[in-house]
Amino acid sequence: MKKHSNKDKIIEQVKLLMDENAFSTMTVREICGRADVSIGSFYHHFKSKEDLIMELFRISSKRAEENQRLNMNNENEWKNLDAYILFQIKLLEETPIDRLKYIYTYNLNHYQPAALAPNRDIIKSLLVRAQTKGQMNRQPTIEESLEHIFALILANSINYCMRDAQYDIKNQLLDQIHHLVALISA
Repeated sequence: MKKHSNKDKIIEQVKLLMDENAFSTMTVREICGRADVSIGSFYHHFKSKEDLIMELFRISSKRAEENQRLNMNNENEWKNLDAYILFQIKLLEETPIDRLKYIYTYNLNHYQPAALAPNRDIIKSLLVRAQTKGQMNRQPTIEESLEHIFALILANSINYCMRDAQYDIKNQLLDQIHHLVALISA
């Protein structure tokens, strides 16, 4: 069995603390105590608690990139977009709601474009391929379409959090994405 690194121990404890709604009030010392690691080890891996939150975004982005590599190989780029959206919904539904609320609240209060850039890049690459294959109109532009898609994903994700996961994000988001795709498809 693989031994967990100190970084992994810290990340796992932070996820648990978010689930307990305790992360925001915990100090680095308390986090390290729960993870059974030294404070020096924490600062070896992270600059601050905020940097730790950014690491959670990076982990999620890496999973999305891996999903793209494995599951987005359909010739029809709109089907690839659906696969990406379904993957993002799965991530949302697998994450405890209190953790999601903390992450989204943090992101709204400390906007970090770099944290979401890999997800935006995945969608942009789908749009570029769609346009190259003649599946997408030239107007609106790729950037404008990207902004619309990303806004729909974020708005529906926040709505999901605000309603304590009692929101049919899958059908709502896919329906909205399909309406947009109908407008931009060639």
